[in-house]
Amino acid sequence: MRAGYGDKLRGFLSQQSRLRQLIDFGDLPVFQGVAAYPLIVIANKQRPQIQAPHTVQTLTATTVDCLQDLEAYIETNAHRIPSSQLGSSEWQFAADGGSLQAKIAIKSTPLKTVVDGKIYYGIKTGFNKAFVIDEATRIRLIAEDPKAAEVIKPYLEGEDIGRYQVIDPKKYVILIPKGWTNQNRGKSEAEQFISRELTGIYQHLQKTEELRRYGKIKAKGRGLYHRDDQGDYWWELRACAYYPDFEKPKITWGNLATKASFAFDDQAFFVNAPACIIPIDDLCLLALMNSQVSSFSLLKDAAERQNGYFEQKPVYVEKLPIPNLNDGQKAHLAEWAQRLMDLHKEVDTPTRQNNIAELERNINQLLYAFYDLTPDEIATIEGAGQ
Repeated sequence: MRAGYGDKLRGFLSQQSRLRQLIDFGDLPVFQGVAAYPLIVIANKQRPQIQAPHTVQTLTATTVDCLQDLEAYIETNAHRIPSSQLGSSEWQFAADGGSLQAKIAIKSTPLKTVVDGKIYYGIKTGFNKAFVIDEATRIRLIAEDPKAAEVIKPYLEGEDIGRYQVIDPKKYVILIPKGWTNQNRGKSEAEQFISRELTGIYQHLQKTEELRRYGKIKAKGRGLYHRDDQGDYWWELRACAYYPDFEKPKITWGNLATKASFAFDDQAFFVNAPACIIPIDDLCLLALMNSQVSSFSLLKDAAERQNGYFEQKPVYVEKLPIPNLNDGQKAHLAEWAQRLMDLHKEVDTPTRQNNIAELERNINQLLYAFYDLTPDEIATIEGAGQ
């Protein structure tokens, strides 16, 4: 319904058939023990007439119990939407969500525009077992060769990134970018140069590949020498124009979430794809991205996964509505975001939880007032994901 890979199928159905009924079961356990996202499509094998628009009956099922009497459930809960809303882009069935999103959009700017399109995926090594190391290995490699510190970077995976917080896992990535060897080796042969210049790292990478080859460690992909994500040589990572941006202050996030979940990092962490970054030092923007309005927007737009999760891929996050606030409102949001970041570093207590909830309410209430939302519209936004 929403994933990018479904564009052609959605386009075909909307252009080559007359859609009559769409029933979406999302991640409900319709088939026991199977992860599936069933969608019933009922259509006539005929092209819709452009001059004669029609409506399509749609339903998003919220309980698997509806299958006991699906006809009655449809009768009670389904609604109709214009067929013009069902093209190749993601399909939305909500009766009121579309108009509410439109109301919000009028006083907003898409995130992609606000950040000049600078929304980037994390890095790929193609062989994390070799290139991602722990604290003990880092200490050992630098002790053997102090120059290794220049290419060993602090590293996060999506699971290390929470809402308003980054949890340092004491992991590191060996990052020798494409072009580094040729820029530094002079007239030396490439492998002789790297084995001499970064001996400990060279030996570590080869030893890990040997363990993989003999089945002593399990690793996805094609191993050290034949992986896709390499530079000019097997010890280098692929080219990436924005490697320097990882070492700047940035907003970062993991791929899966049950509500908008973004963090701020000023410790120069590199992140692993599919986690993402926006290289920007803006706590107001962080508060806006973590707001309930953002959760509502993502739940409407993003691809769904099991157990209430959705994807925070750039194609969805870039659409987040960023309100056109004044400087005073921005200052309040930045202050609240900083306090939330501080609170997430504290030991968990009931008082801490209450303080977090109060600050979250402050942020949401400011936005509800800015968008001039009615009580019913607020209830719709607050109910998203519940």
